[in-house]
Amino acid sequence: MNYYQDPYEDNSVSYTESYYTDNFPKKEVEEEKNNKPQKGKGILAKTLILLIVALLGGFTGSYWTFRIFKEEVYDISKANKETIVIEGSTDNIAKAVAKKAQPSVVAVTSVEVKNNWLFGQSVSNGMGSGVIVSKDGFILTNSHVISFGNGRNIRVFLDGQDIIFSGEADPNDEKVSGYIAELVWNDPDNDVALLKINPPYPLTPAEIGNSSELEVGDTVIAIGNPIDVNFKSTVTQGIVSGLGRNVSVQTQIESGNPFSGFNIPTVKTNEMNNLIQTDAAINSGNSGGPLLNAKGQVIGINTIKAGSAGVEGLGFAIPIDSVKSLIPKLETGDLRNVLFGIGGFSVKQYEENNNIKFNIDEGLIVMEVLDDSPADKAGIKQHDVIVSLDGKKINSIEELRKVISAFKLNETKDLVVIRGGEKINLQITFDKWNE
Repeated sequence: MNYYQDPYEDNSVSYTESYYTDNFPKKEVEEEKNNKPQKGKGILAKTLILLIVALLGGFTGSYWTFRIFKEEVYDISKANKETIVIEGSTDNIAKAVAKKAQPSVVAVTSVEVKNNWLFGQSVSNGMGSGVIVSKDGFILTNSHVISFGNGRNIRVFLDGQDIIFSGEADPNDEKVSGYIAELVWNDPDNDVALLKINPPYPLTPAEIGNSSELEVGDTVIAIGNPIDVNFKSTVTQGIVSGLGRNVSVQTQIESGNPFSGFNIPTVKTNEMNNLIQTDAAINSGNSGGPLLNAKGQVIGINTIKAGSAGVEGLGFAIPIDSVKSLIPKLETGDLRNVLFGIGGFSVKQYEENNNIKFNIDEGLIVMEVLDDSPADKAGIKQHDVIVSLDGKKINSIEELRKVISAFKLNETKDLVVIRGGEKINLQITFDKWNE
C-alpha cells in the first residue's frame, strides 16, 4: 500500500489536504459514478499517489542524542539588515538568494505527548522550519510541524541561534532555548499554521512572491533545517519540476478509546492539490521552510517529499498564493475568512487529470456544494463552472481564496457561472465565517 508516513515515529500524525477550499469544513467525498461532467474517469482516480517517506517536520522520538548549547548573546544590529535586491544574472543565484533570505528562516521545535492504548504514554520531540512574515514576530510554518495544533512548548530559533529540542529547553532563557511561540492560527487540512513570538528587536520578514508566475524549469532554492540540529539553515537548489500536482496523503491519526481513555491509531487519507513539485533536495525538518525563486522571494512553503526504491528528487511545496492573504490581516488580528462552501478543480487541472477537453478554457469546476452554505443558498450546483466573482476572474482554488479574503461578513457579491453551456448570473451573500 502506498502511503505518506513520518519516518520518526511508528504512529505518525495525520495531516490532510482535500480539494476543498479552506473556506468551508472539509469532509470525505466520493464522486457519484453516474454523475460526472462529460466523459473521463473520476478525479481521484487520476490523482498522483506516491510513497512518502517523510512528513518533513516529523517528530524525532527518544533516540536523539541531545547536544548541550552555549549561551549566545544577540546583537540587535543583526535585525536591521539592509534589504538585498537580486537583479539580473549572477554566477551563483543560490548564494545571492541565501544571503537575502536566511535571516528570515527559523527553526521550530515542539513536544507532543501521546496516550497509546497499547504502549501507554510517549513523548516525542519535533523539529521543522518556518519563515518570518512580519517584523513583530509572526511566523508561517506547516501545521504538521506543531503536530496539527497538538504540539506543546512550541519554540522558535532565529537565524544564528543554536537549536535545542523543546523537551530540553530552559523556559527561563530564550536566548539559549528559543523564543516561546503562541499558535495563533492553524489549518490542518491545508497544512498551514501561523505562530507569534515576542522578539527583542524587529525581525527581517521574507519578501513574498507570486506562485502564479512560476513556470516549469524556473530555478528554485529551499532553505530549512533537515534531519537534525547539525544541519540547520541548509540551502539546496533545483528547478520547478511541475505545477498543479495532486498528491494523495495517507497517514495515521489517533482516535480515543472510550473504554481505556487511550488513543487507537487509525489511518486517514485525503488529497493535497495544486502543489509545486521540485527536485531541490527537501528532507525531514524542511517542513514549513520557504521555497524561493531566483529573486529570493517566497513562492512556496515546503511540506512533503516523496520517495521509494529508485525514486529521487520529488519534493512538494504549498503555493504561497494560497496562504499569503493572511499577511495583510496580521495587523487586525482577525485571520478569519468568510465561508464560500464549494470544493472543486480548475478547468485546466481537471482536463489534465482526466485527459479530456472541455469547450471552455477557464474557470473553476464545482465538484461539491456544502449544504446550507452561502454557495448553496446562492444556487450554485455541482458541475457548475465558476468564471468570476465580484468582477474578478476565477481559475483556481487559490484565486478564489484570494478574492474572498477581502470580503466582510454579510457582504453580497456578483457571481458568474457556466451551466450546461449557458452563462448564469447569480448573487452570493457571505453570511458565515469559515470556522
